[in-house]
Amino acid sequence: MARLAERLGRCWGVNPERAFAAGLLHDAARALTLDGQRALLRGYRGRTWDPITRNRHSALWHAPAAALLARRRYGVRDTGILRAVALHTTGWPNMRTLDKIIFVADYAEPRRGFAAAAVLRRLAEKDLDAAVAVVVRGKHAYLRAQGSGVHPRSRALLASLAKRRR
Repeated sequence: MARLAERLGRCWGVNPERAFAAGLLHDAARALTLDGQRALLRGYRGRTWDPITRNRHSALWHAPAAALLARRRYGVRDTGILRAVALHTTGWPNMRTLDKIIFVADYAEPRRGFAAAAVLRRLAEKDLDAAVAVVVRGKHAYLRAQGSGVHPRSRALLASLAKRRR
């Protein structure tokens, strides 16, 4: 995933080293148990550790936890990298280019087993915003099929994309 982020960084004018670092760090907290993630996030007040995430979406905890690990354990001070890591699961309406790259690269990384991932990677090199739209729609469809709720940040992202098309 980090190599894909690096490649997309080159395509879209983002320092490839920053994109690679964000790609490496985006799942840094995945190996922690939910209890470990909760303990790490105790006392954290960042925008990605909101009450909805905390109380209803434990599958998303690893994103803000990874941003905290990146800052505390690995000394990352680049707020753009930290934001992209923290928001890589839900996105948000005002994503910056690095945020979009990590959001798309996480979904379309080469190890993903679905056939459309390769098509999405090619799309991301040509039209990053279109790739973001494909990802958020794919996540919404998956979550609805699973009977899971969609995080309000993701709903807001989808709504903002719909407004841009008008």
